[in-house]
Amino acid sequence: MSRADDELVWALTAGVKLKAIQDVVMEGTGEVAFLVDKEYVISSMHPLAHPPFVRVQDEQGQSHILEPDDLRSFFTWAWKPAPSAA
Repeated sequence: MSRADDELVWALTAGVKLKAIQDVVMEGTGEVAFLVDKEYVISSMHPLAHPPFVRVQDEQGQSHILEPDDLRSFFTWAWKPAPSAA
């Protein structure tokens, strides 16, 4: 894995919302796991795994591992701004 992949996963902490940019259909079953334009909340982040990944629940409540390539191919997201120093 590349440093960019590691940094992507490190930035996507639990609670960050991913938005599907297309329907994601599971190979083999044909089941639609993620729906276009719907948001999914990251439940956990695993930066030390090889490759690093995040976990997200799909439409059926199943937990899915999303690796950096999956994130770039099927989702968009917005990070919360860093808190300002008071």
